[in-house]
Amino acid sequence: LGGGGTTTCADGTAPPCASGPPGGFGGGDFLKVKSKSPSNSGVPLCSRVQSEFNLVVDRSTVDNTSFKVDDITSGTPVTFWNSGDSFDPATDSAVIGYRHDNNDFAPSSTYQVTLSGSPGGITSVSNLRFKGDKDYSWKFSTGTETDDSSPTVTSTVPGVGETDIC
Repeated sequence: LGGGGTTTCADGTAPPCASGPPGGFGGGDFLKVKSKSPSNSGVPLCSRVQSEFNLVVDRSTVDNTSFKVDDITSGTPVTFWNSGDSFDPATDSAVIGYRHDNNDFAPSSTYQVTLSGSPGGITSVSNLRFKGDKDYSWKFSTGTETDDSSPTVTSTVPGVGETDIC
């Protein structure tokens, strides 16, 4: 909202605003999930769990208690480690991604991801939380596909020793 008497949000609705400007993160009066993955069935066992937000996330508010994944099939929580999140405010700092801490996900299992919106949960760098301080959650189910093989190079272009490549 700016000066000059404008009283509409980026999405054209009246305040309080729930989203930032169209097509990008930033703005808004609440933290909001823009995208999440995985969120389907047959998910490969070595998948990364990821969430993208409309605002830059305060990295210090993200841990295994504010970003939880539970194996509903077995009834056990899953521990995660951060997988390469840069949290650079100029680039993709609105994206949080985690991989399973010790192993792949269990085959043919259902998981629930819960992002804590309560005080002490995930906040933006401007200290905004989910609307109503409510948690955000989704489910996904694994298949049986895994990737236990290291990558191998099968060919290179240009070939070894080639100099005339155009």
